[in-house]
Amino acid sequence: MALIQCVDCGVEVSDQADACLNCGRRNTAQATHQQRGDRGFGTIVASLIGLLALLVSGYTAWVQRQQVRAQVWPNIVVGYSDEDRLLAVMNKGVGPALVRSVQVLVDGKPQPNWRHVFDALGLPAVVWRQSALNANVLAPNEQLKFMSIESPADYAQFRQAAGSRFDLHICFCSTLNECWLHSGQNVTTARVEERAACSVPATEQFGD
Repeated sequence: MALIQCVDCGVEVSDQADACLNCGRRNTAQATHQQRGDRGFGTIVASLIGLLALLVSGYTAWVQRQQVRAQVWPNIVVGYSDEDRLLAVMNKGVGPALVRSVQVLVDGKPQPNWRHVFDALGLPAVVWRQSALNANVLAPNEQLKFMSIESPADYAQFRQAAGSRFDLHICFCSTLNECWLHSGQNVTTARVEERAACSVPATEQFGD
């Protein structure tokens, strides 16, 4: 605290006083100090309001994205139909599944096509039918007959020979370009892992 002279009457007054005690003139130094304090407080409040608005906007955008994700989420399921003698791939999600890469493996080794799969399993005489899965788009609840075998006897041999030797890897993405890798030949052994992208060398992809 300091003493200053009143500009009207010359009496010394505190620089913290609102007005001169002798003549009543308003203390301009104190008024200026209060104005600066008010401006500083207003700046802080405005900054806090701006930060709060930014946080609310970010949270709202995150919630909206989660809602969109839920609306376009695909879910690939693989399974056998022993009655129809086929291996089927189905999209059980609510959004389309964009199939980016397919690998069919026997003993951990990628096979280029079904002929090589059956040969690797020791079943060279199998007669089969197939549908293209690689680079395909499966709509919600759409089922694709990936491979079917004509003969019941051949199908039984395939199921027995496949066992743990046969594996199927399907990398698929949503329309938001979020990707997953499905591994396994049926529902009970399936594993689904989220992936940043479907990066499989062309030489290792299945040519269906």
